[in-house]
Amino acid sequence: MQCRSTNPARLQRFNRLRNRVRSNGAHCLRSPGFGVKPQANTPSRSAKWYDPKVPVTGGPYLNSALFCEKVLREMDSVLTLVRVFDKWTVQGSSPTMPLTVIAATLHISLRSGTFRGGASVTVKPSTPSGQPMPQISFPVQFEGDEDRGVGIIAVLQLPAAEAGAYWFEISVVPDSDPSAAQILTQTPLRVVYQRMPQMPGHPNPEHQ
Repeated sequence: MQCRSTNPARLQRFNRLRNRVRSNGAHCLRSPGFGVKPQANTPSRSAKWYDPKVPVTGGPYLNSALFCEKVLREMDSVLTLVRVFDKWTVQGSSPTMPLTVIAATLHISLRSGTFRGGASVTVKPSTPSGQPMPQISFPVQFEGDEDRGVGIIAVLQLPAAEAGAYWFEISVVPDSDPSAAQILTQTPLRVVYQRMPQMPGHPNPEHQ
């Protein structure tokens, strides 16, 4: 591999590329212009970590946790999530956000892995200021193959008194050993307050 250019900058770049190719043990392909394009002959990072022959261990595993308007169960038992969102906008004319009840549906999908038996799926919400809110628990039963699981459709009425991110911690508590509770994820729902301008001639209801 030789460089015929007399430009010092090009020569320096050529030497850097040549040394890099030699150190990495890569194949060199001549590009249309000057220089070389290294093409590694080693497997990618993802290929190194994935092995389909390795058995599944552990569980349960989280498949999804999404907020939506509602969940439809079709005739073929397939679920349709309508209007998936992670942000809710509250509009008002007052300087601070009024107490608002947010009607949302939280869909949680889990896969068994190697876990078998009964458990409780617990949802612990907290306010943007870090205050805990009443938690919700759902009894579930894991059985069958490792790729089978359970689905939860939780219809929520969330009282939101402040704007910001409301975090929902989702965990699994085995019936056989409650001390082995496992936190699967935390998913946020951001509440945004949008103050609307006061129209002329319309008094503010707070001052009536």
